Amino acid sequence: MGLYCQRYPYSRAFEDWKRAKLGASNAKKHYEDLKAQYEKLKQEYEDMRSGSVSGGDEIPMAFGAEPALEWADSRGSAGPQPLVRP
Repeated sequence: MGLYCQRYPYSRAFEDWKRAKLGASNAKKHYEDLKAQYEKLKQEYEDMRSGSVSGGDEIPMAFGAEPALEWADSRGSAGPQPLVRP
């Protein structure tokens, strides 16, 4: 028993305790920050699912290559151009 105490003195134990305490406080702060960010993103997701997007313009969405190319072509390099269908 006495040999263990000689290899792990009080000063080293105290420094380990201080580091552990600092690590725990940092972990708690990170947890609270991440939880707040999660709640914010969850609320945005729920708003988006319910269709009540707040605080901005609606963004048109399209999937696939054809709608993406049509949208890009409609902008044009010299400003919006009318979309001509063949």
